[in-house]
Amino acid sequence: MPDMSDALYLAVASYDSADAAERHFEAVKTAYAGQDTSHDFDAAVIAKDAKGKVEVVKRYEAPVHHGASHGLKWGLAVGAVTALFPAVGIFGALAAGGSGGAILGALSGHVQRGVGRNDLKELGEVLDSGEAGLVVVYTDSLADEVAASLQGARRWLAKPANIEREELANDLKETAASSS
Repeated sequence: MPDMSDALYLAVASYDSADAAERHFEAVKTAYAGQDTSHDFDAAVIAKDAKGKVEVVKRYEAPVHHGASHGLKWGLAVGAVTALFPAVGIFGALAAGGSGGAILGALSGHVQRGVGRNDLKELGEVLDSGEAGLVVVYTDSLADEVAASLQGARRWLAKPANIEREELANDLKETAASSS
């Protein structure tokens, strides 16, 4: 069990437009940049297209920017999106080619195991209530900043995510190695 100060959380927020979600995305990213915290921070903006298909339109993965997940194209926020909206993983994997689908599957699996089924359902309902959304994975040290940054969203909700970082990192490395 991780130390509570290192516990990960998954927050989602729904918006009437991608522009509104992107403004809060920037606010959350700025809050993260202003902290002396771990690199456990990911965020993604999603939006529905004219046919209702959900797409990731913007993302930020701190471990990727800090070298911890060198070579990976996605972080836990995109993994959470694929756990909540499995079709996003399918389209993302097709766009990425190669080991993309396997890596998205590994990320999604860890999110599904780390967040309870009822919590995933609630988080999905929040995202589904808007035309756009924001998904943030963060540590407890950013909880107040994330909550403040999400004020003004149509709806938002945060849940604990019991995701073991070492196990995730090892699984992702193995998946990437076996898929290449």
